[in-house]
Amino acid sequence: MLVIITNIPTPYRTAFFNVLSHELKKENINLHVIYCAKTEPRRSWLFSPEENNYNYSFLRSIDINLRNYYLHLNYELISILKELKPTWLILGGSWNAFSTIQVLLCKKYISTQILLWSEGHLESKRNSSKIIESLRSIVFNSVNGFVVPNIKSMDYIRVYNKNSPIGFLPNTVDEDFFSDSSMLSKESIIRKYGVKPSNRILICVARLDNNKGVFDLMKAYSSLDYNIKDNLSIVYVGSGELHETMLNYKVDNKLENVFLLGQKDQDEVKELLYVSDAFILPTKLDSNPLTPIEASFMKKPLILSKLAGNHDELVTVNTGISINHINETELMKVLIDFQKMDESSLSEMSIGAFENVYNSFSRKAVSLNLIEFLLDKK
Repeated sequence: MLVIITNIPTPYRTAFFNVLSHELKKENINLHVIYCAKTEPRRSWLFSPEENNYNYSFLRSIDINLRNYYLHLNYELISILKELKPTWLILGGSWNAFSTIQVLLCKKYISTQILLWSEGHLESKRNSSKIIESLRSIVFNSVNGFVVPNIKSMDYIRVYNKNSPIGFLPNTVDEDFFSDSSMLSKESIIRKYGVKPSNRILICVARLDNNKGVFDLMKAYSSLDYNIKDNLSIVYVGSGELHETMLNYKVDNKLENVFLLGQKDQDEVKELLYVSDAFILPTKLDSNPLTPIEASFMKKPLILSKLAGNHDELVTVNTGISINHINETELMKVLIDFQKMDESSLSEMSIGAFENVYNSFSRKAVSLNLIEFLLDKK
């Protein structure tokens, strides 16, 4: 049996667990997911039992909100693990999650291979004090292996544990939803959102805060020559603390082809991706963004910051353009390069982006890679 411990159910994880369970059964292996809580603050997902085609448990817990760290005190976790007797146990969430610490302190009572599912990378570390670094090293050397979403996460692990086995387990998205292009005509969608029909359209789906580099992108766009701006639109989808600032800047600088559309539901995001010519994310800090994966399934070339944790897995010469630094000069350069790119090159990147995520980020591909890694460790 494979047991996965994670904080709360999410739609994208539910869909992945369904496929993983199906593939595991072909190897006569059962999946059981243990959730530490049903929800957390600022999470709006509703749990639908009928959508979960795998075994799962919700732990009774005392939940404590410590700013942006949600502590779930689950007193029955160890007894459930003793009952399940897993062959492999994957610890989801951060290295300092209470469930992780609890399992490692009690691991002599649980006869299983313990794997840490780590999505961090060196650029995303928030605390590097000697005490925290020592505790992180202890945790990273107390497990039997790791699963990570990308190369940057593997490099992060190797700083603390040079020899432990590491398998790849990228986060997946609803590939069926984003691969389906049976929608309204592009012309009607463009009219719906008021974008200039003749323009090339860049879409940025991100929270409007400093870490995402969204305002840096707008200021770089503002500095472009008029002829470039007149033929290039940037559509922002998302809300956040910079919304008012960016709206005022747009008005003050008469950026008629920049659109701040606010938060949109999944169907609207899909419409906007569908009519866009490429996806852009100039993030300064993002361990494993899902939006460029969704855009790739929509056959959109990527313009992605190298500071995105999954940049190296998503961006090649066949799939898009790298943003090497988040500054005005670099952002202006990539905008100009994109605007000047011929249709043939864009079309080739569209196909390349889709083939890349289909082969590496589809739920079945990710499931099979994980199963192969587990069986190698058995």
